[in-house]
Amino acid sequence: MEVNIKKLEKESLFLDGKTKKLYQTNNPDYLFMEYKNDLVVPDGKKIIKVRGKSQINNEVSSHVFQFLDSYHIPNHYVGRLDEKSCVVKRVDIIPINVVIRNIAAGSFAKNYKLDEGQVLPAPVIEFYFKNDKLGNPMINEYHLYAFGYSNQDEVRTIQRLAAKVNAVLRNFFERRNFKLVDFKLEFGRSRNNIYLADEISLDTVRLWEVTSDRKIEKEIAHGKETEVGKLYAEIKQKLIHPKNKEEKNRT
Repeated sequence: MEVNIKKLEKESLFLDGKTKKLYQTNNPDYLFMEYKNDLVVPDGKKIIKVRGKSQINNEVSSHVFQFLDSYHIPNHYVGRLDEKSCVVKRVDIIPINVVIRNIAAGSFAKNYKLDEGQVLPAPVIEFYFKNDKLGNPMINEYHLYAFGYSNQDEVRTIQRLAAKVNAVLRNFFERRNFKLVDFKLEFGRSRNNIYLADEISLDTVRLWEVTSDRKIEKEIAHGKETEVGKLYAEIKQKLIHPKNKEEKNRT
């Protein structure tokens, strides 16, 4: 049985990240996750403030997690608390970024000498060690075993869930006229179970518009703060409130 959100009270700061803050609550099994207006530019060396981004990412991520929940994908999301915050289950994050690629783009296309926009015959799932000091290097499952971060059963579960999330989200975005080029996921454990964690928002997905091949992530990367804010609001509207009546019935 889920906790009653209204009875939770904010206590001390648990973690202050680049784009979110986590707060402990009076229930040790749940945290408040508060989004920031901070946007980390692609090189990771600069952070800009985008007005309204916290509310938009909270709304988009909440909507996506609820959608994934309808497909029985275990995740940490519990419910929205206010405009820029939500309640999540407390999980021990496994220190990897799981990147799923459907279309060759960016550094991936460059490193493997592929044409940008080339659809991959099968999705590629990559692991990156979450460590800014080391430059978040790519690793494989054997690094996780050797470093004691995970075991074979957990890795198999993460790979299975990542593949399922990809299949569900590709369909979700395609129905809204977007190609899901690639995206990042994080996972955590609680009571020997693996949960999808963190956020799924415009900060963590690379989207291209189907009809025009408009590259949303490049507009975000090169736009001015006011332009980025308007772009986030525009894409949020298209994702959460599709114009097509049939789409509304499917969401």
